Amino acid sequence: MCRGRRRPLPAGPKPDRLLDPLEIPHLFFKGPSLAARYYDDPAIRFSRDIDLLVPCDKAADLLEAALQRNYQALNPKQLASDRSSLDFAVRTQPVLTIASPKGVEIELHRQLDKEGKLYRTEALIEARKPLPLGDVVLWTMPTSELFVYICLHHTRHYWSHLHWLVDLDAIQRHSDFDLADVYACAKKRDLTTTVAASMELYHALAQPEPALAQGLDENGRILLNACLATLQGGHEAELGLRHTSPTPDFAFSWQTTTSYLMAYRIRKPVIPLIPTYTDYQFLPLPPRWQWLYYIIRPCRVLIKLFTPLRPHQ
Repeated sequence: MCRGRRRPLPAGPKPDRLLDPLEIPHLFFKGPSLAARYYDDPAIRFSRDIDLLVPCDKAADLLEAALQRNYQALNPKQLASDRSSLDFAVRTQPVLTIASPKGVEIELHRQLDKEGKLYRTEALIEARKPLPLGDVVLWTMPTSELFVYICLHHTRHYWSHLHWLVDLDAIQRHSDFDLADVYACAKKRDLTTTVAASMELYHALAQPEPALAQGLDENGRILLNACLATLQGGHEAELGLRHTSPTPDFAFSWQTTTSYLMAYRIRKPVIPLIPTYTDYQFLPLPPRWQWLYYIIRPCRVLIKLFTPLRPHQ
């Protein structure tokens, strides 16, 4: 895949209209920014939304400004626009989704991984790289860091989309790609097995079908079988496999360490008791009283658990 001239910024909000005036440090990842950097024609790479990473202490500022400019809240729905509501939503939801006035969905992340144990947002933003596109600049992840992250993210979803497989090829063909740097980055984050299995998947899918699984180790075969199952079975097949995931970030136990798995298993029972934005919607409280959600939340969980479901009328 030869590199041609830079293409215009994909359809969506321009950083110089919202992010730059507020002086919010940020970076774009996956989706349109990946396509703009690594594809000859970004339009051939399907993107459902725009993924944006911002520091937790700036996310409410961005949300407030966006809602004032006629952006719509999609998740959580009916997000109240007062500052107390926005601050609480940011603290309790790792990802919030809004839509631009033109209907472009933007996922606002305050951390890259579900558990927040693998990546530090501040360090990622500090190491970001500029991507000039026409009259704007997109801030993106370094190539090696992005490649490791998409191996983690796409494996979590069992490589269930064909364009994710093309991402592997597109990034590797870019002049910035260095496999040694990728493995060094993966080692730093304890993600070497995830990257190795993803590379095996990439090479296996480049072979004629009868030879797909030849030469793969056990992890590579597991990943290949999951990929083929989800490509053929669609979203329902992916959801079925998710029930077997050991943690929210890892689809397979071989991807991470025993200590990570044990720490998650210890935390798992209390996760449903952690307050969410639905608790704020149920009973909006000012900041000085929001500690009460740690009492209200368990009560609501117990009531829901022991309330029989009503049959559909």
